[in-house]
Amino acid sequence: MKEVTIKLNVPSNIDLEHMITSVSDALYLPENVTQDEYNLVCEFINKLIKQNKMKQEKFARVCSATGRGMNEGYVVRDGELYFSEEKHLLEWLRKRGGMDGLSDEYILTEAYENEEYYYTEWEEIDDEYYYDAEGNEYENN
Repeated sequence: MKEVTIKLNVPSNIDLEHMITSVSDALYLPENVTQDEYNLVCEFINKLIKQNKMKQEKFARVCSATGRGMNEGYVVRDGELYFSEEKHLLEWLRKRGGMDGLSDEYILTEAYENEEYYYTEWEEIDDEYYYDAEGNEYENN
């Protein structure tokens, strides 16, 4: 299989999705390229489009475990911590100690009934600030 390297340096003010779509529509590959190689190039282009959409998306909170933006997940108490995935919430609950031998389901049920966490989805972004996929904070204009 041939090795193909594609490197793009695109200014932040360029609509990357439009540019990539235009390039993929006009993509010409030599006749000696196999269907598998062509599919790999198309998969790469689709990944670039998806990554660009993620970077442009606004997120309401940042996961305390991963540092990534999130629009749904678990809130500890009154917003002390935020977790995008149940496994991160469980890790935090277990780190507090006294959980040896207890099932994940039991730990989650007890913590929920004791109002230590809840699950939510943020449909709106705060008026003052938002986060990108990497957890960087921005002011709303």
